[in-house]
Amino acid sequence: CFRHIGIYGYHRKALLNLVRLPISMMEKQEKLEQLRALENGFKIKVGLVKKAPPGIDTLKDYKQFVNRTRRTSHKS
Repeated sequence: CFRHIGIYGYHRKALLNLVRLPISMMEKQEKLEQLRALENGFKIKVGLVKKAPPGIDTLKDYKQFVNRTRRTSHKS
């Protein structure tokens, strides 16, 4: 079973170009801004992970993520 983890990074120039493009019909229907990028020739890379990390949907989730990241980065 696959799960989508939405982590997107853009070069500044690409992002400035992307936001100037009109919203496509498909993007409106699906409510996915990535479709605008794909329909206009932007490349999107994907990767696979064995275990999906927990989501970050609330301030509490974010604080837990920051704490985990700080703990693991100090171990290096």
